[in-house]
Amino acid sequence: MEEGEPAPLPRTIRAGPALLDMFHRDARVDARWLGLHPREFAVLWHLAERAGEPVTRRQLLRHVWRLDFDPLTNRVAVAVCRIRACLRAAGVDGLIATIPDRGYLLRVANEALDSPECLRNDAA
Repeated sequence: MEEGEPAPLPRTIRAGPALLDMFHRDARVDARWLGLHPREFAVLWHLAERAGEPVTRRQLLRHVWRLDFDPLTNRVAVAVCRIRACLRAAGVDGLIATIPDRGYLLRVANEALDSPECLRNDAA
């Protein structure tokens, strides 16, 4: 890589027990692919890039849907709910937390999956 060139994107990111694969645009737990929709994968990838940090609804709309305005829909909550359902079907629960009035957070490996009072596992 020449000086000044941006670093290439990683092909995979670990999100708890799930391995996100950019080439397949899907995630897997052990040998089981989750079957995520492309936008769901993009939401999970965005959260995984910022694991342990809250990501607002507005940030997800900007980075995943490429919208600089709020269309006043529940598309983010629906995507997160579907991701959680796919993860739950693969035996993973509590990986994505909802932080009231702040957004969503992908828990890092050393955080307990039983959430503190400020975190919820349900959709916002």
